[in-house]
Amino acid sequence: KAELVAPLVVGDSGGCHDHHHVHHHGCGCTVCSLKSQSQTSHDLPGLESQPMSQLNRPYLKWLMIMGIIEGISTLVLFFVAMPLKHVWGHDMAVTVAGGLHGILFLILIGMFIVGKAMVPLSTRLVWWGIIGAIVPFGPFIVDVMLYRLYTGNSREDQQA
Repeated sequence: KAELVAPLVVGDSGGCHDHHHVHHHGCGCTVCSLKSQSQTSHDLPGLESQPMSQLNRPYLKWLMIMGIIEGISTLVLFFVAMPLKHVWGHDMAVTVAGGLHGILFLILIGMFIVGKAMVPLSTRLVWWGIIGAIVPFGPFIVDVMLYRLYTGNSREDQQA
């Protein structure tokens, strides 16, 4: 697989690359070795030295989707159903929205626990997911961590 790599890593012992060039992975130069090291997820919060190719990406995607759905259900409960009950006297709104939110909350917690083995997620990320499910807006914050894991981008990669 060829890709454009720029600028050239200083001290490249391979000597086979120009400043802006098409680079073929696996030639053994410094750029290739750095690229292959970045393909492992040792610096991501969700994995402990797992190669990116071993991630259960479909499960991770569904976990992010479930986080969004559960997060929205929390907001609907707080900002729609509760005002309907307490301001306009519609008790059924909280009964329905609260019950639905409770089911979605339990599903999300279960998905994080199962995700420890299925993705695999680190224990730390599982705890962040559980805590995030309890706190309003928490699932959206945890989904950022999951998305970084999904795409292979860590916080360190984005700051560089």
